[in-house]
Amino acid sequence: MLDKKYYEEVWQKYNDIKDDKDIDTFYNGHYYKARKVTENKVYRMVAMFIVVIIGTASLVYGASALYKYITQETSDTKSNFSNVNSNSEGYKKLGFQLVSDIHDFYYKKITDYEEYKECKQNIEHLLEMTEEEFKDSFLFVVISANSNTGGLHICNAEADDTTLYVEVDKSEKENAGKGMVSAKLDKNLDRDNIILTERKEETYSPDYTPIKELPEDYTLRDAINDNCFVIDENGEVISNNRERISEFVSNTKNENEDFIRIVDMNGVSKEDEENAIIITDIQFINERYIVCRDQSRCVSLGNDEDYYYNTYSNIEVVTDDTLGRNYIRLTSLYDNLAVAFYK
Repeated sequence: MLDKKYYEEVWQKYNDIKDDKDIDTFYNGHYYKARKVTENKVYRMVAMFIVVIIGTASLVYGASALYKYITQETSDTKSNFSNVNSNSEGYKKLGFQLVSDIHDFYYKKITDYEEYKECKQNIEHLLEMTEEEFKDSFLFVVISANSNTGGLHICNAEADDTTLYVEVDKSEKENAGKGMVSAKLDKNLDRDNIILTERKEETYSPDYTPIKELPEDYTLRDAINDNCFVIDENGEVISNNRERISEFVSNTKNENEDFIRIVDMNGVSKEDEENAIIITDIQFINERYIVCRDQSRCVSLGNDEDYYYNTYSNIEVVTDDTLGRNYIRLTSLYDNLAVAFYK
């Protein structure tokens, strides 16, 4: 919201112009016939001026609010728990909540200094806060219990009337291996209800329909017509671009942006346990491989989500003589993923 004093000053400028006597004298002169037209133009110009000023101020305020609300520090998860069998037990003892569907994240909102001191005695490297700061702020802590997650940071924190929404992200190149983030948030964001989510990067190519907009009855023939890399239920490449995977890997190893959509029939259908389509988008951009995998037509592939998102730093084509097939392996500091098994 705009500062009240600033808001009033803008409207005062408007009123000063509106009531200016020289303007009235000008309107009453030789240009009488054009008076109404000119008057309307002036008012429109004044209105535009106010809109621009308010809009600009809102943008500046919004940008600064983000930094005002989020002061954070990413660190490792070193702890000094005693009389507990595991860190997980220690986190729960301190009142941390577990969100198991996004990499087993624990989170806690700390609103007073005494509680903060207790946590800091058990968990090192929390963001430093003074007792005075807790009058206008609170501390929000997220800890990953999954060894495949590191470099946590909070990319967004906002609230409506009832709920605080916190979105976390994990960095590939910065803060490697550091699975905790503690952030000082403005007291205005404090809510009893909290929803913690993980940021999901979407893939995009102007040459393909967005993956979530593909029809449920999408077929291998549709995929061939869309110039995808297509693998049938026997592991045979049935599209006309057999070298596309090697080309994609070569392009990206040379740091050229590229995109590939792989459609294979190796999933198990939710409907009749027959083979079902899995669609995998891999986009190389900003030196990272962004993956979105549509497994909505299949039974669970290790998680319950219809769409799997992740980012990776390396890619390679692997030849597995035991399986008699090739596949793509994507890796990062924390994860690995094998896709597109083909003969």
